[in-house]
Amino acid sequence: MRVTIDRQYQVKHACGEEIMKRLSFGLMIMLAACCAPLLERDAQAQAETRFNYGRLSLTMYLEWRLGYQSLPVRVVGAGGGKLGANEPFKILATALKNATAKNVTAVKVSYFIFKTRDLAEVMDKGETALIQIDLHANETRRVWIHVHNFEDSPLFKNTSGDEYRIEVAVTEVHYIDGTIWRGTELPQQIDPAKLPCILAQRRC
Repeated sequence: MRVTIDRQYQVKHACGEEIMKRLSFGLMIMLAACCAPLLERDAQAQAETRFNYGRLSLTMYLEWRLGYQSLPVRVVGAGGGKLGANEPFKILATALKNATAKNVTAVKVSYFIFKTRDLAEVMDKGETALIQIDLHANETRRVWIHVHNFEDSPLFKNTSGDEYRIEVAVTEVHYIDGTIWRGTELPQQIDPAKLPCILAQRRC
């Protein structure tokens, strides 16, 4: 009797497992059928909004701008890009120059985005939080300051095909004596006297 009961249990158990497998398989098919259109639409939307990073150029704040020589701390190295397909396009300051006779203890770094064909109108801008640094008087130093991710700019969703130039500048300086300089009027316009240099792509 026990053998018979065990066999009946095994048969019922096997049937139950088979039914569950079939139900699970059917459910997977239903989910795939439902989700496929959504995945296709999402992939299509990503393809339509994919940004061509070849439309970007990145540089230090232009020395051709009015008042450049009066900036106390200058970005003299800038770079950026993507380290991988799923990584953001990072805007970086890679070298700073202290053009003053006082030690600097902290800075804020800003980015300004222009259309390449119009370097007068700022399309987007922003600044970092206050960054601690020990930059001695008249010192130039390599740094690695993450200023911004371009994907966080509204221009990332612009599909017009416009090309953009990103300029990076120090816009706030804290000195060891407690004084603070703020570049509230940056960016300045291009110096008209420097236009020939710009057109010829050479230093003045």
